[in-house]
Amino acid sequence: MPATLITAYEPGSNVNLDYYINTHMPRAFAGFQPYCKRWKVVQAAPAPGMEHPFEVMTLAEFDKVEDIWAAYAAEEFKPVAQWIVDDLTNYAQKKPLVWVVDEKGSGPSSS
Repeated sequence: MPATLITAYEPGSNVNLDYYINTHMPRAFAGFQPYCKRWKVVQAAPAPGMEHPFEVMTLAEFDKVEDIWAAYAAEEFKPVAQWIVDDLTNYAQKKPLVWVVDEKGSGPSSS
């Protein structure tokens, strides 16, 4: 089943979405090849009067959990991993929280 690598930025991270989407993510995505299938950046849209624990999240999709670990273990990924860490100050004021989810089921798509 598919797996997703989630990178989540807490309120106050002040993510520069233009830089993050147009510069950071394409380079990070390239570093995760051939394992990462797609990515998307989403911004929280909480209901009026409610708070959300994250202001921005990135969802990087892989065919399976093992592909995430294979990408991280790849020798070619090591310089990209360091660049990802070093690039943080160019687009956010706080470090993200990162976790992996392993899909266990899903429903049909609606038209």
